[in-house]
Amino acid sequence: RARRLAERGILAVAAEYRLTDEARWPAHLHDVKACLRWLRASAGDLGVAPDQIALVGFSAGAHLALMASAPPGAPEFAGDGVGR
Repeated sequence: RARRLAERGILAVAAEYRLTDEARWPAHLHDVKACLRWLRASAGDLGVAPDQIALVGFSAGAHLALMASAPPGAPEFAGDGVGR
């Protein structure tokens, strides 16, 4: 799937996140959103378009990728990190 996205100019990213034994919910989601913020902020240096980034994953990673898009604007799910 990532290759198909790349063929369309979209950067596919499987974000790293802390597991439940390391941190409690919603820290996992905060990690994923921090990854997105860092990618968008660094897009110019990385040579990618900040609006052409897709999260991908399987199982819990797919769930977090989906959760990263909803609910927009909810500060309790945004976190404040810029990547780890």
